[in-house]
Amino acid sequence: MQLYFPMNNRLRKFLKKILFLCLIIFVFVNVIACFHAYKFTHYALGATAFPKNPEKMGFSQKLESILFGVDLPRPINNQVPKRKFATVRINDKNL
Repeated sequence: MQLYFPMNNRLRKFLKKILFLCLIIFVFVNVIACFHAYKFTHYALGATAFPKNPEKMGFSQKLESILFGVDLPRPINNQVPKRKFATVRINDKNL
């Protein structure tokens, strides 16, 4: 025996709109996650300073950081070991 729940057209249209809205939000959040994942795994070219604190950012800068992620500069290591060391350079045309 199959149960059938009759729905009127208004309720069916409303549910379709809700499902479509949920799909749009899901895609939007995933696009933002992709931007953030890229920014977390790639250093910014030419960036030398760390981003400002959110308290010192304007609204548009905060919105850009939320939507597209934060550009992080490549860290620089200026420390030298206290013991003797040798620098090894690998010459390979494939690297």
